Amino acid sequence: MIYFGGLTPIGVRIRSQMDKLGIKAVFDGTSGIVSDAFIQGLGPLAEGTLAFREGAPTDKLPGGKFFMEKYNAQKYDNPPEAYGAFAYAAMDMILDSIEKVGPDRKKVIAELANVKDRDTIVGKITFDDHGQNTVPVITRYVVQDGKCFGWLPLMSTASCVVTDRPTYQFRLRPGSRRLSISRLPRHLALMYPPTCSLPPTR
Repeated sequence: MIYFGGLTPIGVRIRSQMDKLGIKAVFDGTSGIVSDAFIQGLGPLAEGTLAFREGAPTDKLPGGKFFMEKYNAQKYDNPPEAYGAFAYAAMDMILDSIEKVGPDRKKVIAELANVKDRDTIVGKITFDDHGQNTVPVITRYVVQDGKCFGWLPLMSTASCVVTDRPTYQFRLRPGSRRLSISRLPRHLALMYPPTCSLPPTR
């Protein structure tokens, strides 16, 4: 596996170079490559790419539908990127704080430090002493059939789906944060947790 902690433009170049050099490793990135631009820039080479991103997919967020309706109403040229809904929630909290304490930087920061179980479009938010949300959510993504799909955390039990194309098996060892990833040959059963939503098969 080759891990890349960066953004789409460089990620596209590195993945392309991997192909030119014959490197068969799985390409794994962060939220910086969870975008349509990454897939469009690589075409078929994007298949099987993994990425981990803080937060759930927009359509799975409590206010995801509301956010997308408001976003689409503005008729932007491009869809929202990885943290669109989170940026909206952050600005909403900042503006509320300014309205409450006035346009004073120190007072606004102090007000935000007191956020506890705040309901937002991305779910409840509570900040710790370092300003970090104490209710973290991590979503795993894989590029398959030209689209980026998100999966829920894997469980110890799994159900089978038979696939006729190369795909990947993910295993999270009990009591460990280490994720085992292996490419499966065609015509093998792919193990998934029963709660996972699967990409369409052909």
